Amino acid sequence: MPTGWEAPFPEGAEILIFKKKKEGETYQSFTQGIGEMSETLDAQYREGEPFYYHQLAADHPAIQFARMKNPDFDEVLEASKPAAD
Repeated sequence: MPTGWEAPFPEGAEILIFKKKKEGETYQSFTQGIGEMSETLDAQYREGEPFYYHQLAADHPAIQFARMKNPDFDEVLEASKPAAD
């Protein structure tokens, strides 16, 4: 299931992910799968799939939720935008 996560606060965050080992899976097959996932995500990003708050429409549910959780979210959103060339 595709999912995403970006903190609605300016300070850093850590996320811990647990993955159940599949039948017959080894550490090598696990790390290979992570590498393949990384390549897939990079391709989706290049194709325009939104990965960051600043890529979403102002009325997107994730933006609305972030504003509800952090009253200063608009400042975080502005600071997260890449610098103009």
